[in-house]
Parts: sequence; C-alpha cells; structure tokens
Amino acid sequence: PASPGSNLQHENFNSYLNREYWTFINEALKSSRSFQDAIKYVKNLNEIKSNLGKGRAFIRFCLQYHRLADAIQQLTMESKTVK
Repeated sequence: PASPGSNLQHENFNSYLNREYWTFINEALKSSRSFQDAIKYVKNLNEIKSNLGKGRAFIRFCLQYHRLADAIQQLTMESKTVK
C-alpha cells in the first residue's frame, strides 16, 4: 500500500500539471513562428481564464487545423524547457 505522503505528492504533481501546462506550451512555442497564430488565438480568448482552459483551447485549435502532431514534436524538441 502507498503511504499517505505519496498520495499527497501525487495530488501536488497533478495540481502542478493542471496549472502549468499552458505556461509550458506558451514558453516553449513563443519563438516558433509556425505556432504564433495558435498562441495569439488562445491569448485573445477572454472568456477562458484558467491555464487549464487555455491549454485545452490550444489543443482544440491544433486539432481543428490538424497541427497537434507538429505541436507535440516542436514541444519535445525544446530540450531546455522540457527539462
């Protein structure tokens, strides 16, 4: 059985991911000319306030324009940000 501390660590890790994956996407792709339109689109969505919502909007945008695979490839190539 897992110790109570490990559950807390798991919850903290999930909370960190939910808050920060838009920040990661934004930081990793800010210099990518091919994703400037997607980043700009998400930033201009005033009705979406949370980072989780912005991350989801980015994924929806990429799915709509068939660019999700390119985005994932670009994100994994940013070794400095991934670390």
